[in-house]
Amino acid sequence: MTIANAHIVVVSSYVKVWKAGASRVSDLCSDLERLGHTLSIFTDAKLPFEKPCHTILSPHLQLYRFPTIHIPRLFFNPLTVILMTALGWNVSRKHPPDIILASLPEGEPGIVAYILSKLFKVPLIIDVRDIWLEPMYTYRPIVPTTIGKVYKQVFSAIHRACSHVTFVTEGTKEYYVREYKISPRKTSIVPNGARVSLAKMDFSKYEVRKSLGLPMEKTIISYVGVLASYYQFSLIFEALYKLRKKFTNLLFIIVGDGSQKSLCQTMIEKLGLEKAVMLHGWVEREIAHKFIMSSDIGFIPLADRMDMEIAVPTKIYEYMALGVPTVVTGKNNWEISRFFENTKAGLVVAHKSQNVADGLARLINEKDLLEELSKNGRKAILEQYSREKAAFKMYTIINKILKEKAQETSP
Repeated sequence: MTIANAHIVVVSSYVKVWKAGASRVSDLCSDLERLGHTLSIFTDAKLPFEKPCHTILSPHLQLYRFPTIHIPRLFFNPLTVILMTALGWNVSRKHPPDIILASLPEGEPGIVAYILSKLFKVPLIIDVRDIWLEPMYTYRPIVPTTIGKVYKQVFSAIHRACSHVTFVTEGTKEYYVREYKISPRKTSIVPNGARVSLAKMDFSKYEVRKSLGLPMEKTIISYVGVLASYYQFSLIFEALYKLRKKFTNLLFIIVGDGSQKSLCQTMIEKLGLEKAVMLHGWVEREIAHKFIMSSDIGFIPLADRMDMEIAVPTKIYEYMALGVPTVVTGKNNWEISRFFENTKAGLVVAHKSQNVADGLARLINEKDLLEELSKNGRKAILEQYSREKAAFKMYTIINKILKEKAQETSP
């Protein structure tokens, strides 16, 4: 091994369909390979279309996806930890890692990566994308608070014991330093972002709509992503109901699926919005990008809860890269407000349907503002928030840790 060509074992629950290049983790691994490292990625098959496999993605990039053993009503799965650790050990001992990278939010990858780092006696980096534990026992009554707090002690110890911790936002870092007692000296910000190629893409909205069979005359508002409880979809339906007479040509498109789908369907029927809303299921990432391209405005309904206070969801970067301004629910002291204050690529509105309606109406009416936000979004991706820049920063952190380890072990 040389520092320029290390073997990195990556443990993550969110490496999705690889050809789509959807997740931060898959893009990060691809870029680290491009920069000279060899990677083995260990993940589990959580989604219906993800099957257990061993795939050689390229000469220096291999994906191992293990089966998930589902335990109802348990948010932390010890059987997954045992299985992934055993298989990870069996695979990795043939080509021992030089460093291990765990990408969270979920807990299993952190524990698996920690055990493997101890078995192979190599450094561990934890990449934190979200707060995940506290919302589990705060917003899910099936998880006892006492058990959640025990888990928090375990993960606090793992975070303190690792070599370095990276965070996607400053707010996430501040939270973990305060709550998990992590030394700020071993932390860094490696922001999320979107591909440069996405921000440089030249397309015709007319042609995109034509390819998707969407109406040309409509003002299209879209949401592309998971329909999860940390998004408050009721706000958009109530806002559309308020706007229905003033703007008769609005069409709201939801692309995705999840636990809140039935709630969305119920509200659409209750408010009589069948002609104003289109529900679409999961699509390949390239098609998802086309739905964003077809849109005039994006809407991201962050719920009023602790984990959303410090979040900037991936989909926002993708909307920015494709030049589509977004209206996002939040508060003045939230991370998303600081983010838009810096990038000037979208609007943050309060968690009230009237505020949502006013924000959407403003962008519909003020075409100059819409165009300005669009240009600012693409500029921010190219200059600050590209995944290529994020990967190079992670590459620099990895090489620094490996260099320090080599100096410690040299005679």
